[in-house]
Amino acid sequence: MGEDTARSGISIIFHEHSSSILTWVAITDYGRAVGSVSLTFEKERVIKLHGAHVSTEFRGQGIYSKLYDERMDYIMSNYNGYKLISWCKESTLGKFTKKGWREVEKCTLVEKYI
Repeated sequence: MGEDTARSGISIIFHEHSSSILTWVAITDYGRAVGSVSLTFEKERVIKLHGAHVSTEFRGQGIYSKLYDERMDYIMSNYNGYKLISWCKESTLGKFTKKGWREVEKCTLVEKYI
């Protein structure tokens, strides 16, 4: 972890918020946080991936892919045998299914102004 992505001047740093929440943050070479992904430990031997975000002006530079890969490398090295779950938007579903994930359920975002 912590390697620079050569084409974009982005480093990935790892942060352990607590024993149940882990986060990877994409940082520019001038110190700006431009993306992140997280995971939480759910019920026994279940890890939920979530919190994926890349700042609009930094999208399309491979930052999300690097964050995804760093998080998955960490999981594969430390949590063999665990079940992984994640909610995906249409924009990231293909990345997951190409990596062997299967679609189980769809979810729709709803909102209400008060």
